[in-house]
This record gives sequence, C-alpha cells and structure tokens, in this order.
Amino acid sequence: MKNLFIFIICFSIGLISLTESFAETTVSGNITSDTTWTAANSPYIVEAGLQIFDNVTLNIGEGVQVKIKAGIRIRIAGTLIVNGTNDSSVMFTSFDNNKWYGIQFINSKNSIIKGSIIENSLQAINLDNISIVVFENNIFRNNYGVIIDMQGYQEMNFVNNTVYNNTEVFSGIRTDGENNIFSNNIFENNTSVFKDGYYFGTTIIENNNFINNNFVIRAPEEGYGYGTVSIKNNWWGTTDQNLIENYIFDKLDDVSLQLLDFNPIKDSPILNIGSSIVSQSTTTTTPSTTTTSIQATTSTTTIQPTTTTSIQAATSTTTIQPTTTIQPITTTSLPETSTTTIIGTTTTTVPAHQCAAEAIYGSDSEETDLLREYRDKVLSKSASGRQMIKTYYELSPAVVEVLQKNDTARASARRVLDSLIPAIREKVER
Repeated sequence: MKNLFIFIICFSIGLISLTESFAETTVSGNITSDTTWTAANSPYIVEAGLQIFDNVTLNIGEGVQVKIKAGIRIRIAGTLIVNGTNDSSVMFTSFDNNKWYGIQFINSKNSIIKGSIIENSLQAINLDNISIVVFENNIFRNNYGVIIDMQGYQEMNFVNNTVYNNTEVFSGIRTDGENNIFSNNIFENNTSVFKDGYYFGTTIIENNNFINNNFVIRAPEEGYGYGTVSIKNNWWGTTDQNLIENYIFDKLDDVSLQLLDFNPIKDSPILNIGSSIVSQSTTTTTPSTTTTSIQATTSTTTIQPTTTTSIQAATSTTTIQPTTTIQPITTTSLPETSTTTIIGTTTTTVPAHQCAAEAIYGSDSEETDLLREYRDKVLSKSASGRQMIKTYYELSPAVVEVLQKNDTARASARRVLDSLIPAIREKVER
C-alpha cells in the first residue's frame, strides 16, 4: 500500500509539473536575425505567414513541434536547419485537421532538413529558384505534394527518408549537376513518386523500396541538354518485369522520351533503409519495408491496420503487412511483455497489457483514452516525459496488483487522477 501511494504522489507531481512546463509559442511575421527554436518553448504555433529573411538562419532543435494553421506557408529566403534525432524528431503538422500550405525555399542554398516528420500539408516543400536543401532521415506522410519544384534548377540530395500515404511525392523536379542522389528511401502507398521532372546532368535513383505506389517515374525527354536517370538496383514490390514496366512511363510509351533501364532489380525488400525515426503517431503509423512482427510464443494471426487494434492474447505472433491504404492507428493495446521489431528502425519493448490507468478507469474509458493521448502527444515529446513513461510502466504491474485487490486504494487513486483530468484534456486539445 505504501508503494501505491508513493506511486500516486509521484505520478501526480510529474503530470502537474510536465503539464505546466510545456510552453506554447505563437509565431508569425518576419524573422530578421538568427533564431533558435527549442523543445522548452514548444509547440510553436504558426498562426499567420512566417518569413525567414536573407542571410538569417532559423535553427529548429530536437523535440520541437511546429503546428501551422490552415493555408499558412513558411517562406525561407535565408537558411533553415532542422536537426531532429531518431528518438526526438522535429514535427511539422497542421494546427487542426485542415492542411497547412507548406515550406517554400526561395534561393536558399544551405538548408538542411534532418530527423523530421512533415505531415498533412498541401505542398510540404516548394523549391523556388535555386534552392539547395539536404533531406535526410525524414518521414513525409499524408501530404498532397511532398516536394514541388516549379521554377528552379538545383542539385538534389534525398537520402534515408520514408515517404508514404501522399498524393504526389516529386512534381516538376528540376535536377542539375552530377550529384543528384535519391537513395535508401522507402516510397509506399503514394499515388505517384516522380510524377514529372526535368532531369539535367546525372540523377541517380537507386537502392530504394517502391511499394504499392500507383506510378513511379516519367522518363526525361530525348535531345540536347537533357541528362540521364539511373534507376537500377531498386525493389519494386515484385520481380515481374511486366508489372515493373507499368510503373514507368518512358520511350516504350512515348517515343520522345528516353528509355529507362531498371535492371538489375532487387529480388526482395531492401533492409535498413528509410528513416530510423521512432514515429510519433499523430496521424498514422510508419509502414515497414518488410513486416512488423510482434513476437510471442504459439499461434500466428495476420491482421490489417485499422483505426483501433486491440490484441488480447498473451501468447501469439501477429504480423502486420503493409497494404495499399494504411488507416490511422489511434490506440493499440498489446500483449504483456511483447516486443515490436520494425525493420529499418529500432526495437521497442511494449508495456504490459494492463497499466494503472486501465485498472482505475477501465481499458475502454474516455479517461484512459485521454491519458493515452497525453502520453503520445505531450509526454513523449521531451526527455523528461519519456523517462516518466518508462518509470510509469515499470511500476504499473505492482500497482495494478494492489488496485485490483483494494477498492479503497482504487477509489483514492481515481480521485487524484480525476483532479488532473481537466488540465490534461486542455493540454491534449491544444
């Protein structure tokens, strides 16, 4: 009993302090001097147009969340440096369910976007004039367009990214020079990947996984001035040459275009490519290049991702295969002491089947769902929050045992949590 009340007190203090410590910063207008955004002042709410002037750098550090209101664009004439990490990525997302416009680079030649999740935009990235941006270890999901390039020519470096559930990935791309690299990426469940482009110099599209995309690439035209595209050593989701041809529009379809030689091909999904970010499940989950396996001991079940997945058995193996359309996974209750292994990312131990909140409120209650949202949307964004999550799940089994046997203890714990619910709800709904 003593351990239970210590747990409740520590849990309450932690929730209160973390709730109060999360700042919110509203930004708009012009940034005219070097500026750094930090997790301590996150989330940053972009409520109107935001511009970064020439010769000015905006640094966005790990763990920062940027929420942009509908139709709003961030314009970069200077330099944008996004430096998220695998465990603490930078998130660009919509303020609500309406799409924000995107990030426009205007003659920005030294920008880097690394370790970020960019989602729910109309045009995630717009490269205007000569804008050279390095894209590495990012997740792009649920955007209409990922990278749009309608006016400029620049070298492209797009490596180790995971791109899924978008409409147009690359549109109007204009590559220039001999170092245009698109490699080690996962493109999955997109309507088109390289929809159209103007390829000058040498463009290398190799060592990628193309899975369940409707269309992959339109070849450059024949003639003076047009460059070459190498699209070899990729996995196409199949080894059937005829099916692969259907993903490509080239000389076989239009005599004015170049013939693209896609051989040799990979005969299975390429492992350890794509982003290694531990995905934040704001809108959906990251597909894997092979399978997502939840290991246990005896039986095997295959399921498709749905809005809510609840797995009750404690001794089963569940394999989730990527499908043409992956719906958002809002809540997942997993078996006790399971391990989730995602190829190409990291290995995460899943908490016990029942936690203290479920023992107090029940597994399907509004309060339990709210606490899960608070865990995913607020606590998981900071190192201190993630440590609290870890400690909570370490202590939960012993606490649950007490709560199940002692109605008085359960009632006391509920009163404490009830007093915190309004503040938690306010934070989640921001």
